[in-house]
Amino acid sequence: METRKKRYTLEYKITAAKLAANSNYSVAKIASDLGVHHNSLYKWVQLYTTNLQDAFPRAEVKTLETDIVKHLNRENERLTLELDLLKKKLSAIQLLTADSHFSGNAAAY
Repeated sequence: METRKKRYTLEYKITAAKLAANSNYSVAKIASDLGVHHNSLYKWVQLYTTNLQDAFPRAEVKTLETDIVKHLNRENERLTLELDLLKKKLSAIQLLTADSHFSGNAAAY
């Protein structure tokens, strides 16, 4: 069975590291509660406390802004598809209404 490595956002890592660094609970307990391996959280706390500006260098590629842009692009695509579908439905309804309107008037003549 193949296991996939979990990836966490920069914001998540910093928040978890802050929580562990400023909490009265052990890092292992917090890691367990968060569902993160304790070694990962220990490393995040060490990076966070020793050098905050250079912490999490690999995570810089996937910043919060990148996540937001990706989310907004997906949402835009979904809404565009939804709008196209609604336009098609409206067009079909207008055609049916026009056909029934013409067929109703033709019988009256």
